[in-house]
Amino acid sequence: MNIPLSTFAETRKRYRQMRDENNSLKKGYAGLTLPYLLLITLAVSVRCSPGLQDEAGTVRCRIFIGTAASSSYIPEAEYADIFVFNDDALMRLDSYQRMKLKGDKLDAVTTGGKKIICVVANSGKDRYDWTGINSYNALCKVRSDLRNENPDTPTLSGETYDRGSGSCDIVLEPLLSKVVLQSLRCNFEGKAYEGATLDNAKVYLTNVNSSFRIMERSGASVTEMLNAAGLNASDMASLLSPELLSARLPSKIGSRKEECDISLWCYPNNCEEESLGSRFTRLVIEGEILGKRYWWPININRGDFGPVKGVAGVSRNCEYSFDICLTSLGSDGPDKAVSKSQVELECGIMDWVKKDGYEEYF
Repeated sequence: MNIPLSTFAETRKRYRQMRDENNSLKKGYAGLTLPYLLLITLAVSVRCSPGLQDEAGTVRCRIFIGTAASSSYIPEAEYADIFVFNDDALMRLDSYQRMKLKGDKLDAVTTGGKKIICVVANSGKDRYDWTGINSYNALCKVRSDLRNENPDTPTLSGETYDRGSGSCDIVLEPLLSKVVLQSLRCNFEGKAYEGATLDNAKVYLTNVNSSFRIMERSGASVTEMLNAAGLNASDMASLLSPELLSARLPSKIGSRKEECDISLWCYPNNCEEESLGSRFTRLVIEGEILGKRYWWPININRGDFGPVKGVAGVSRNCEYSFDICLTSLGSDGPDKAVSKSQVELECGIMDWVKKDGYEEYF
């Protein structure tokens, strides 16, 4: 069969046209692929939390600040890190976010089911410092450092449970404990130095726990001490707020009661016995009598002076208040605790209660 040459030419021309159109179409798809994939990825990252398999939900939580019942001290919560964990055997992280408190109401998508909700406020950490927190147990190992604390905006933490109701209350409590010297006077009646005054005096805390686990409630042990066995200039210089641990006293203190109203702050310390690396936290009065320097170290809430209430030592979220009368010369060093024969004091302990709060959504 003879096929005209014109037919072959037309077929070859049509094939080339189809090939050019196909290449043009491929280029168009290639130009569209990256933007479309990026758009899909962004949509998933905004709407879904890790491991989203169950129905998503929003939790409404009322947040309260825990402060001492009769105290005017109300710490501020500037921002908070919110952790939601699955309430099961593994307690894996379900979602995390950082938010400012007292203002915006924020919604976050989490998976359904029972949850453990942990809130840490004023941590001093960058949000990227939390990248290793993938479970509740991992969060419980994180420690806060006293060197970074500010008594106006202290580290606060709290936790609660949501059983699927979508609402809960949570109380944020400071890790810090408050030690208040309310008043100080001398009574040296019948002594050879009767009528002498305490001069060039100061008050400070020694054997202070330098760090504390942010979700820990009780049983605090000492890891590293600040002002170990005495006032340490290097330790004091390392503090963001040196007023946490030390303050000056009036120039001359005699038999008339001096209203001091000095507040010091420390982390809990419930160690059961003293050793080289773990000692009792002490409130120390230091000053001169007739030109000679003395110290009156007082074991806080233990020994001759406690426990007044609860666990011996310094516990989280308690306020320890002291009215002190010096009745004898003190010790010859800042770490030799005094007894009742040298000091008369009234010590009170106040637990912390929740104040009116505000609602946040997350």
